[in-house]
Formats: sequence, structure tokens, C-alpha cells
Amino acid sequence: MNKSSGRIEYQPLLDMPGQRWRKPVAIATLSLALVAAIAFGLAATGVEAEISDLTTSKVTSGPLNLSVRGHGSLAPSNLVAISSATGGRVERLHVSRGEQVEKGDPLVTLANPELMAELRNLEVDYAARLAQVELAQLNFRSKRAELRSSLKSAEDEQALAEAEMHATSELADKRIVSKFEGERAKIRHSAAVRKTNDIRLQLSEWEKSEKSLNSANDAEIAALRVRLDETRRNVELLVLRAPISGVVYELSDDINSGTYLQPTTTVAKLSSGEILNALVRVPSTDSRLVAVGMKGDVMTSSARLNAEVIRVDPQAIRDEVMVTLALNGRENDKEIRAGMPVAAEIHYATFGEVLHMANSTFLGGPGDVDVYVLSEDMSVALRKSIVLGEADDANVIIKSGLAEGDVAIISDTSTFAGEEEVSIVQ
Repeated sequence: MNKSSGRIEYQPLLDMPGQRWRKPVAIATLSLALVAAIAFGLAATGVEAEISDLTTSKVTSGPLNLSVRGHGSLAPSNLVAISSATGGRVERLHVSRGEQVEKGDPLVTLANPELMAELRNLEVDYAARLAQVELAQLNFRSKRAELRSSLKSAEDEQALAEAEMHATSELADKRIVSKFEGERAKIRHSAAVRKTNDIRLQLSEWEKSEKSLNSANDAEIAALRVRLDETRRNVELLVLRAPISGVVYELSDDINSGTYLQPTTTVAKLSSGEILNALVRVPSTDSRLVAVGMKGDVMTSSARLNAEVIRVDPQAIRDEVMVTLALNGRENDKEIRAGMPVAAEIHYATFGEVLHMANSTFLGGPGDVDVYVLSEDMSVALRKSIVLGEADDANVIIKSGLAEGDVAIISDTSTFAGEEEVSIVQ
């Protein structure tokens, strides 16, 4: 370095043919190398995500209904379903869709040879058992009458023996007859008393046995009668009849001659009015949350109607349960008609001001979970621990960890590998 001229001059750092490096150049070069190394390190360990690949939800505050959701259609409110009470093959279909029927008219006749055979066997068994019981009762009555007659004779003999004993005793006291005759009269009287008591005991035991046997027979006959009556009713139910007068609103497509119907199969639905209800199918796993009286909303393509649950079918079909909702509002009345497809939300829990956001299967919960929250400029997602509360398939309550206005990622973040910070590519 030369300071004599008043300015600083740098001497060559390295003198080689064709190369002259100076300190500023070297420092600049080292700085660039350091920046590149840091950038390379970040690129090698950091995680990036395309914003277009993510699903997010904004945290909001306000009232919230947790709901069970389902789909179905509108139907007359007094729609009556006719189901087969017992299994059988369709022997005859008596009606068609849209046909007017009167109460008691046959709709479908089923054939069930096994049930008919069971009825015949029960009728034979019942008649045979009645005959056996009647014969047994006749024998008991005959024996009872015989014992009673024997008892009457024994009592008469006892009375004569007693009179003879008293008379002989008086004669013996007067020495008209010997004391030996008096003793013989007493012996005959004692024998008559024993005979009477024996027959009386036999009669008592016989009557007890008769009463016990009659009770057992009555119970057996009653049980047979119950089975017989039940089977007769099942046979009568092989003819499915209209429980009301009305129109055949719906007829199952499976009702063809020769088709075997399982018990409880719905074969038709009848209607006698114009008021509409919503018949909605909900997953059987969610049906336990639904109860009669719950409020909800029914949505058609043109209206959102207030509704109330009036029936929950106790039986699941194909993992779904049918729920009936009465419509409380009839907006756009002319556009609402039977058969229209609808979606429904049945509110099983209502909350006031709560923080909530859209739910997702990737969130997990309820309880402690980790989520990624976007920065204000949406360039970075930061991992945060939060606590989730109650939820349905659409919304989840946030107990702590997030604030109103936060935007959380609710799609799959397994590729983030648990990083605390993830770069978001716009």
C-alpha cells in the first residue's frame, strides 16, 4: 500500500501471470459464496407447498349449529308405507302406481308354503292336544265322582257304625248284651272312621292333582293358542292390504311375480293428502344424534325451508336411516312439489358466539391437534398447537390456539414433515 501520494493504492495480492486479485474482489467473492451456501442450505432442508394444492379455512366467530346431513325427496306428509310382515314370493300384484284404492283393498298377495304348512301342523297339534286334555279331564272327573260316591257310602257306614256302637254300649251297660259285643261295635266304628278318612284323603289328593294338571294343561294350551293365532295372523298378512283410502304414491320396482320378499320389505306407499314432508336418508352412524323434535333446514333447488324432525325410522337399510321432517315454511310454494330432491341439515346442537372453521378428516380431534396457519401475506405457514371442540362433518369449534381471521390449512399436511415453518408458493 502506497500512502505518499495522499491516496490509498493496493498492491497486488497475488502476482501470477495472467492473474491479479485485489482484496475488495476477494471479499465480494467470499460474501457471494456465503449467501449462496446459506441459500443452498435452506433449499436443502426447507419445505415448500403450492397454495393451489391446499385447502384452507378462515376462523370466524358467531352462532353455530352442528348438524347431521342427508339427502332425500319431498313426499306427502301422510304417506303410509306398506311393508311385508312376513317373507314370501309375490303371487299377485293387485295395483299399479297412481291407482286409487280403498281401505282394506288387497295390494300384493304373497305365497309362503312353509308358513302354510306350519299353520296346518299347529292346527293339528292344537286340536290333538285339546282332545288329550279333554280326555284327561274326563278321567279326572270320573275318578273324582267315584271317590265322592265312595266317600258318601263310607260316611253312611260310619254313621251306622257309630249308632250301632252307642246302642250296643247302652245295652252292655244294662247287661242285655255282653261287653264283648260292645267292644266289637267300637272296633267296627273305628274301622268305618279310618275308611272314611282314607277316602277323604284320596279325594283331596286327587283334586289337588287335578288342579295342578289343569293348570299345566291350560298353560300349554294357551301357549299353543298364541302360536296358532300368531301364525294365522302371519298367513292373513300374506295379503298386504291398504290401511287407508288413497292413491298408490310409490310402488317398489322389485315387486314382480315370483320375487321373494324378505320381512319388512316396503312394497308400496299410499297418500291421501297434499301436505308435504321431507324424507331424508342419513348415515346410520349419525342417526343416534337425531331425535324427534329437533329443528333443521330442508333445501330444494329454489328454497330453504325450516323443518322439524317428526320420525326417525328404527331400522337401518344399507347403512342409512330414514328421517321424516315436517316443513314449517313454504317459500316459493308453487315450485315445491312431491318427488323433488332435497338436502337437509338436522341441528342436534346449537351454540352462541363460538370460534369455528370448516372441518376436515385431516384435522382429527376433538382435543389437542397441530395445524398450519398462513401468514398475512400467505407466504409462510406456521405450525401451531390448538384445541378442537365439538364438530360435525362441516364445522368444528375451536377452543383455543386460533383467533378470528386466522386462515388454517385443513387439507393433508403430512408432506410438511412436521416442520415449524413451511414456505408457500403462490
